[in-house]
Amino acid sequence: MTGALVYEARYYSVTADEPSHLAAGYMYWLGKDVLQPSDAPPLTRILSGWIPAVLAAPLPLDARPLSEQNAYQVGRDMIAALGPESAHRLYFFTRLPFLLFPIGIVVLLWHWAGLLFHPTVRWLLAVAAAAEPTLLGHGALINSDVPAAFASLFFGYTAWRFWKEPSARNSAWLIGAVVVGLLTKFTLLPLLFFAAGLILWKARRRFAMTALLVMVSYVSVIAAYGFHAEKFKAARLYDMGGTGIHLVDKTVANCLSVLPWPPQFIRGIRYIRTHLSMGFNAYMLGQRISGPRPLY
Repeated sequence: MTGALVYEARYYSVTADEPSHLAAGYMYWLGKDVLQPSDAPPLTRILSGWIPAVLAAPLPLDARPLSEQNAYQVGRDMIAALGPESAHRLYFFTRLPFLLFPIGIVVLLWHWAGLLFHPTVRWLLAVAAAAEPTLLGHGALINSDVPAAFASLFFGYTAWRFWKEPSARNSAWLIGAVVVGLLTKFTLLPLLFFAAGLILWKARRRFAMTALLVMVSYVSVIAAYGFHAEKFKAARLYDMGGTGIHLVDKTVANCLSVLPWPPQFIRGIRYIRTHLSMGFNAYMLGQRISGPRPLY
């Protein structure tokens, strides 16, 4: 599987979202993580941005304020400025760190199955995961989908360990899995609430552990954004775009006004919330779809 993923990383053409992630990651490492849309938390930026920064890739920007510039367009302009051969080489090197996640999924399935089932089952599950078409097709791309799959599986594993033995060590693993999820994909935010409920149910010092979970999660998020944080109000959420201010937005804004938050993090949650209500354009079973589709 690793060999296949390396081959794909080398020979796959650039996919739709990769230029956006590469440009946003590059700006993150330059200390200017302000491009729009903010559709992924920092982990994708951390992994994808350091390679173009080390290679000093060209970064074409127009005269508008950075916060108004679109990451997709900047990414496409980067490809044009690099030329086909250099762009292909840059994307190959940038894709390699993302191979850790599909490999991690297979290893974690192998390990977890070994604790639950007969040794033969662990190998069958590992082989099935290594040959799974979606994992092979997306595992070599600069994207947050396979990392999010790993983060979800890792959270499930740590939650299982904590359920069996709610020790301090397993609590630390559970909190670490929540942090990984929060930094991987905005739609994994519910993991924080699942972990809090699990701790309140099973932990001995439930309130202290819940407070520690919230504190570590909060500090990890603002640290990942370089401690660039500010307080928010409902009007600021409206300025970030979307479908308007609803009761849930006002409630969230009141909560956010207590502590400062990274603007890109709040902007990203706002972006995902708006598009979840409107629906993304996608493909399913060979057909283009739009709007909410439960089967998708």
